[in-house]
Amino acid sequence: MLLVTPFAAATEIYRWTDAEGRVHFGDRPPQSGAERLQVAPSPAADSEVHTRHERTQRLLDAFAEDRAERRERRAEEAATKAEQKRRCAAARDNRRRFEQASRVVRRDAAGNRIVLEGDAYAQAHRRLEEAVEQWCGSR
Repeated sequence: MLLVTPFAAATEIYRWTDAEGRVHFGDRPPQSGAERLQVAPSPAADSEVHTRHERTQRLLDAFAEDRAERRERRAEEAATKAEQKRRCAAARDNRRRFEQASRVVRRDAAGNRIVLEGDAYAQAHRRLEEAVEQWCGSR
């Protein structure tokens, strides 16, 4: 009954008398001879409609906020994945160039060229392998 009350306040009501003299009421008039009644909505119905509308709006706002948060999270995940893919490609490229080089040269703090050999070479290669593992996983 409470669900019908707010809607009844918003509909038109008609009154007509049939051929046998009986009075009828309805939301749709018969073919002819119906009188449209003015029905003022009750204050309680207005309050209920307003409350229901506010509740529905809060729910819709919560759904919209949830969708926006999910969309933002997916965008962040996509950006993170793209950055990881870029760094993986760079780490693999660095390792490939290191392994294909006939000699590997670094510069010290003073700017002098130092050829990596022995332990220094192995340590630099390990760092490149660790970078590949960090950004590419065990692929």
